[in-house]
Amino acid sequence: MFVQHPHLYVYLHFHVTNLTRLKMTFVGSIKPLELKFYGLHSTVVNNVNSAIIIDFLFVQEVLTEQDMRTLRRQKNDSQQQCRDLLTIFHASRNPEAFVQLYRAIKDVLKLQWLTQQIDEWQAGFADNAELKLKFHGLHQTVVNNVNAADIIYFLFQQGVLAVQDVRTLRKHKKKPQQQCRDLLALIHSSGNPQAFVQLYRSIKDVPGRQWLIELIDECKTGYVESNAILKIKFRQLYPAVVNEVNAANIIQFLFQEGVLGQKDVRALQLRNSDTREQCSHLLQILHASEHPLAFVHLYRAVKDEPHLQQLIEQIDNYSTGKSTFIVCVFIQWTDRIVT
Repeated sequence: MFVQHPHLYVYLHFHVTNLTRLKMTFVGSIKPLELKFYGLHSTVVNNVNSAIIIDFLFVQEVLTEQDMRTLRRQKNDSQQQCRDLLTIFHASRNPEAFVQLYRAIKDVLKLQWLTQQIDEWQAGFADNAELKLKFHGLHQTVVNNVNAADIIYFLFQQGVLAVQDVRTLRKHKKKPQQQCRDLLALIHSSGNPQAFVQLYRSIKDVPGRQWLIELIDECKTGYVESNAILKIKFRQLYPAVVNEVNAANIIQFLFQEGVLGQKDVRALQLRNSDTREQCSHLLQILHASEHPLAFVHLYRAVKDEPHLQQLIEQIDNYSTGKSTFIVCVFIQWTDRIVT
């Protein structure tokens, strides 16, 4: 098996080295000043008159003639023009783009209070990453209790949602749970480093949702470690799981917990004539899943089946061993980089 491979250390060293480079490339590709403009998106849009500074930015060669034409189309809507300017800069490869924008705000517009706010703003990566895990784990609770329509405009103002995102979400205004699922999917795929911080803020401001905020605050992200260990156990106990678990009995539970999507459920239902094949396909889906609690929820689903208590004991008592522990730590580490 893989965990007993004699070149395990070399394999891990090679991939950890490359993933470290990947992490450095990712973090290095987003400059600190760009992050600050991400986090202060709404403040900038509401207070910066881009029409006054685009000529300065063109002279500094951070805007092209095509950019100028694009921006001038919105001359009658200053906020939209500023949003378009920020979009151009976020997509730009010019390393001076945000430096020159900062200069324009400071020297051309003379908005000293705003430059001071930019200077003092902190990105808060750790808070956002931790909240992302918590919202993953509490997915169904959020879907059942948050009315996305109440918070969409706030998230748009904060630059978490784009105009197209808002249009997409409004298509499901008569289906609040589906609208909330779509909202969470958009936020999970968002490049905004403060996306989940802003989602948390938006829920906190909704009357009657203090209990949900308390639940989020108390949610333990330590389950991720348990998930990595269970992932290894289910992989190594694969034959026993496939032989004893009837996937049809737990699919709905995993769907409700946000581990399976609608496409996953349909794919599994097509295999309901062969229980072993269906369970095998379920395990494949879970091993490929990015949900940080996929195997915690699988364990819970199996534990709720009275006739599977012997399998639960087997899972509980199974020793992953030292080599597997290294792989487990490796999985946790890589998962956090990807997240």
